[in-house]
Amino acid sequence: MIPAASVPSSAKPALLRPLRDLASRLIRDDGGQTTIEYALLTGIIAVAAISVLERIRVQLLDIFFIVNGALSNAPVGDAGG
Repeated sequence: MIPAASVPSSAKPALLRPLRDLASRLIRDDGGQTTIEYALLTGIIAVAAISVLERIRVQLLDIFFIVNGALSNAPVGDAGG
């Protein structure tokens, strides 16, 4: 790195040009924007799914207990006729 004091003032804009070009490219580049949008959308869907499952948890447990009870009381034997 060249110390700023040793660089003539006429050369300073030339040294800043790569930094300015990099900043300009980063501002114009929107490739990562799509990835962030998909990540946010996935997060919102996950939160919504968890919320819905929490609300219907009791009903789902009741259904599983009913099916379990029906299967436990089913006669055991030869299924073939």
